[in-house]
Amino acid sequence: DAFTLKNNEEIFGINSKAHLAEATKLLNKRIIKKHLDNGVTIVDPDSTWISAETEIEADTIIYPACYITGKNKIGKNCKIGPFAHLRGDVVLEDNVKVGNFVEVKKTTIKSNTNACHLSYLGDSEIGSGVNIGAGTITANYNPLTKVKSKTIIADEVKIGSNSVLVAPVEIKEGANVAALSVITKDVPPWALALTRAPMKVLENWVKRIK
Repeated sequence: DAFTLKNNEEIFGINSKAHLAEATKLLNKRIIKKHLDNGVTIVDPDSTWISAETEIEADTIIYPACYITGKNKIGKNCKIGPFAHLRGDVVLEDNVKVGNFVEVKKTTIKSNTNACHLSYLGDSEIGSGVNIGAGTITANYNPLTKVKSKTIIADEVKIGSNSVLVAPVEIKEGANVAALSVITKDVPPWALALTRAPMKVLENWVKRIK
């Protein structure tokens, strides 16, 4: 007997890596359409990859070239990307910005927090009203012990650019971390944490070299 399918994609065979890539695209298009129908803005569906386990609420914007894998929950009015990577076990509350070339893994970020540029946030709890400066890294992995540790950043914390937070570490409410700092100890509330070599200026150095 013959049976007529409404959608012949349902019997697409996977007999090669090329077929597997094509099937993956077909499934991703279905996932993208579901989110579009639910009120999510996806600027470039062709360059966006979203896992089936990811939940996204309405009015969030996903910019081009984002890769979202694993199980994640993204709230309302968030902005993701372009070129962002969410690697699973990520929870973003409402009004969170995860910008270009930011990688997030196993991290909860509360509302109204921004991580806009070139950062890695892994195994972390990040509060609300936080600003993560460009180039910030949560150093969560010890390659000798193979242990991953947690970074906790409380509400209203400001992290300066090119900072490294060496876990386990806690930055408490309202504290500021100065740019280019390496933080290895807990920072108390409303304090400034600063680790930086003194700047030296060598007068007329360029002229002498020339």
